[in-house]
Amino acid sequence: SNFGAAHATEAALALEKQVLASGSPDTVGTTGILRLNPGAINSVPCEAVLEMDIRDTRLDSRDDVLAKLDADLHAIAARRGLGLSVESLS
Repeated sequence: SNFGAAHATEAALALEKQVLASGSPDTVGTTGILRLNPGAINSVPCEAVLEMDIRDTRLDSRDDVLAKLDADLHAIAARRGLGLSVESLS
């Protein structure tokens, strides 16, 4: 089992949940890049980097999704006993 990918999958599902709950028909979110380190089939990753893109024509809707997603990601990390670093490139 690749636990790094499982953690990243839970984060991607949190993004989907917040985008769908945004109330804005223009909110979209994608997770197109996942890097695991080390990236070997026979080792448990010590680091996962998941890049997410969140867009909306209304900045207030996008920022609300970002804030709720940040809270979700911190809750996931705390529950799973993981360190977390979130960077925003608005």
